[in-house]
Amino acid sequence: MHVSNYENTFLYVGPTGFDVDLDALGVDGLVIRPPVRRGDIHALLNEVAEPGRLIIVDGTYFSFPAVGHIELRQAIEAGWEVWGICSMGAVRAYEMRNLGMRGYGRAYQSFFEYEDFQDDEVALLHGDEPPYLSMSEPLLHLRGAISELLADGRISKEIAEAIVGELKAMWFGKRTLPKVRDMLAAHGSVLGISEFESLVARHRIKRQDFLQFFETKPWLKFA
Repeated sequence: MHVSNYENTFLYVGPTGFDVDLDALGVDGLVIRPPVRRGDIHALLNEVAEPGRLIIVDGTYFSFPAVGHIELRQAIEAGWEVWGICSMGAVRAYEMRNLGMRGYGRAYQSFFEYEDFQDDEVALLHGDEPPYLSMSEPLLHLRGAISELLADGRISKEIAEAIVGELKAMWFGKRTLPKVRDMLAAHGSVLGISEFESLVARHRIKRQDFLQFFETKPWLKFA
C-alpha cells in the first residue's frame, strides 16, 4: 500500500532522540511514544482504527522483550506504512525487508555492508525513563571511531581488528567510552578524554540517521 498522507504518524523513540526537539520534526499528526517493546504494536492496532505510519527507532532489548515480528507484519498487512531506522528499528527493518517493512540510513545499511554485523551492534544500555540517558555506546559508533584512528595512522589494522573483535565478544552494556579508551591505551594509543569523546561523537550514526530521516522525509517518494 503506497500511501504517505496518513493523518497520524507514531514515532517510537528513546535515547536516539536525546537532546532533539521532537516537537520540531516537521511531521503533522506526529505522536511520540517511548521505545517500543513486545505487544506495543498489537495494542496500537486495537487502539487506532485507521492505518497510519509507524516509525520504529528505539526498542527494548534487555529490560523487556523486543517488539515482535508478527505484530509488525500484522500492521503492514492492515495497511500501515512501517519504517525502521537507527536502532531496533533498523534491526527489524533488515529482518523484514522482504515482508514490506522499510529501512533507512547507515545503521540499516550496515547489515548489508559488514558480513559480521550483529543485532547488538546498534544496542546500548540506557535509562528506562525519559530522557533515557545512555550508559554505554553502540558498537556501530565505536567501529566508526576506530576506523578513523586507523585511517589517520594512529593504530594499525591489526590493533583495529583486535579491538573490534574484543568489543564484539563483549556484552553491549559493557561497551563504555572509558572501557574502549583503556583498550586503546593498552595497545599504545593514548587519547585524552575530551579528544576521545569528540571522536566518537563524530560517528554517532544513529543520531545522524534520525535527523536525516526527518530532514529528507523518504516516505514522500511513495506518495
